[in-house]
Amino acid sequence: MAREAALAATCANHLGKSEQYHDAVFRKADELKPLLLSTLARDMGIDSLTFANCRTASTTIAEWDADTAIASRNNIQATPVVLIDLLLFVGKPNGLQKMVRDQINAARRTARSSSLEVARP
Repeated sequence: MAREAALAATCANHLGKSEQYHDAVFRKADELKPLLLSTLARDMGIDSLTFANCRTASTTIAEWDADTAIASRNNIQATPVVLIDLLLFVGKPNGLQKMVRDQINAARRTARSSSLEVARP
């Protein structure tokens, strides 16, 4: 099911509904199945035929295959993944948010002690 969800998310992104689709999928994570992926897209105004064609398009599948190969080469086995200044964060959204916040705070402490400026999120 992860592959189908990833392909659907890629298509939602290509169709300008990435954040909206992402949020809808996470709200329904325990209920995911192929039909629900299509229903979520339709409910946010994505044309059903366009969405279905995108999910099976060779270009979409090639994009997913390339992303999967990169993840495999880097031993990434979970999502979401965020890369910030060569720091790799992997984990569930709540845990990921805490990890990123902790790293930002550590960078701020280092910057204060070395007179560097750190951008505020």
